Order: sequence, then C-alpha cells, then structure tokens
Amino acid sequence: MKKQWLSIMTIVCVLTTSIQFPGFAVTKGNSNYEKVDVATSSDVKQEQENELDKIEEVENQYNQDFEKKLISAIQDDVKEFEIDEYGVLVKYKGDGGDVVIPNGVTGIGDFVFSYCSSLTSIGIPEGVTSIGDGAFMWCGSLTSIEIPKRGNKYRRLCI
Repeated sequence: MKKQWLSIMTIVCVLTTSIQFPGFAVTKGNSNYEKVDVATSSDVKQEQENELDKIEEVENQYNQDFEKKLISAIQDDVKEFEIDEYGVLVKYKGDGGDVVIPNGVTGIGDFVFSYCSSLTSIGIPEGVTSIGDGAFMWCGSLTSIEIPKRGNKYRRLCI
C-alpha cells in the first residue's frame, strides 16, 4: 500500500508545474524549484478595501456636485425665486399672477409670498415638505393653492 501511494505522489509531482503555499509559490523549471512571491489573502483584502474606499469617495463627491448643480440650475432657470442651498424657497421676486413653484424645492420659508397682492394662484410641487409661517399672509388676490395629494403635514397655512 505504501509503495502504491508513493507512485501516485511521484506521478502528481512530475505532472505538477507549480505549487502554491500561503505567502509564496514554487514553480518547476528545469527540474529545479524556484521561489516566486505571491500576494497573500490579507494583501488582496486590503487592496479591495482601498478600492471600495476610493469608489465611496468618488460617489460622495459626485452626489455633492450633483446636488450643487441641481440647485444652481433651479436658480438659473427660475430668476423669480431665491432658493437656499437646502432647496428651501426663501424669497419670491416675481410679479405675481399664477405661480408654480419649481420642482426641486423642498420647503417654503416664512413670509415668502406675504404682501404679494398680485398673486392669484400658486402650485406647490410634491417635493415640498414644509411651508413656513405666514408664507401667503396678506395675499388678497390669492384664490387657489394647489397642494400635492400626498400626506405632507404643514404647520398652518395663513392666508
């Protein structure tokens, strides 16, 4: 039995061109074995973690840039609205009439439309989750406010 086992091992060794052990490998070359460095699993794991960190960093930067560009685009396209960095409408500079707040706005600040006597109707997009105190106070011509059907909760709507 021992002799048979040794014969199988000899055949396996003759047919094998390389053997790998943790941290290094030996490769058969002209009947001599030589040491070849191989990355360990901890090296590979560290490389993967570094790559994931880089990906996360790029993704975070992309999200920040996208958010800034979105707010900038909203402000450039719609000159009658002043929107802060958080997407909150803080000032209305328009002439009144039928006004539709642009998409991307997340809130309406306090007293934004107050005393705008020429404002007749206002459309509020779904992204608006808060309306500040007195936002439409003393708007005597305001006859219609279009609020999204979703269940946004507003403190109070003073008109």
